[in-house]
Amino acid sequence: MVDRVVLDATSMRVSKPGVDVLTAAERDLTFNSQWSMLSLLQKGSFFSHRPDGYLESFRTVTVYFNRSYARRPMVFLSVIRHGTTFHWQHIGSCLNWFVSPTRYTYMCNVFNDRFAFTNFRYPNLNGGEHLYDYTVRYLIWDYDV
Repeated sequence: MVDRVVLDATSMRVSKPGVDVLTAAERDLTFNSQWSMLSLLQKGSFFSHRPDGYLESFRTVTVYFNRSYARRPMVFLSVIRHGTTFHWQHIGSCLNWFVSPTRYTYMCNVFNDRFAFTNFRYPNLNGGEHLYDYTVRYLIWDYDV
């Protein structure tokens, strides 16, 4: 939840929740139109094979950044499950993303020098297992100010 937004003729500032945008320091802002635009660092795609239902409980694809950053960069993922129209999009520099909080379908860990996409197998209610292949497209941005 955004605490306050200020818009005037020259700029727009958005503060973090609980912070007065009028007196907020730069570190307490989630957006400032005076910041430089995001620069695209890297983009690409990969295929994430389903884990082998008998031998593996997960498979991980690791994408290394062109260099290591002082802070985790912002990563945008577009995840498409094969054989369906299911499509998810995630954006952020957070440590973990899950497609569902109650089961691990896939997860993405973002680090300073890489991100790791992990494809999990998980049981369904009938006693079987869900095993999916995914195509993952990614964009990596530098938003350090």
